[in-house]
This record gives sequence, C-alpha cells and structure tokens, in this order.
Amino acid sequence: MERLRHVDLMRLVAPLDVPSDGTVELDGADEASMTRSALNRARNSTCGVVFQ
Repeated sequence: MERLRHVDLMRLVAPLDVPSDGTVELDGADEASMTRSALNRARNSTCGVVFQ
C-alpha cells in the first residue's frame, strides 16, 4: 500500500475527494454514495477544516 500523505487524508476526511479503494463513512453514510450537495451539507455541518 502506498503511504498516505497528510494532504490526502485531509481531503478524504473533509469529503473533498473519494478514495480509490475502500470506503470512508461520514456520520454513518458512505461518502462515495452521497451526492455533491449531500457532501457539501455534511462538510458544512460536520467537518471543520481551515486551509492556510
């Protein structure tokens, strides 16, 4: 398995990207099956990321 970079992890946790293998669940829902608007709502209500 290729080593996961910090930036990659943040992109997966903040639902800015989807994994190429495996799943990421956000609040019990698989991110890959969520619509873009559902991801936006989840990001706004669940995750807090400040990009510098």
